[in-house]
Amino acid sequence: MGLLNHDMKKDERPEMKHGADFVVEKQVKREDIVQNSEQVTYSTNVRVDNHVRNQLTALVNVGAAKNVRELERR
Repeated sequence: MGLLNHDMKKDERPEMKHGADFVVEKQVKREDIVQNSEQVTYSTNVRVDNHVRNQLTALVNVGAAKNVRELERR
């Protein structure tokens, strides 16, 4: 508790350094990966948790299959 200086004013506090600044060289847009972004949601008839559903959606988005039904057949 001795390291906490609650009684110091804001101007007296030492400035904290957070490390190196990050610079993004290449930015990727969703349209670069997903060409057909008109349909955001779709109905399902299989009960899975959100983690599995997100994995299946990611595989469809990167082009592993046309839809989730095709992934089920593999």
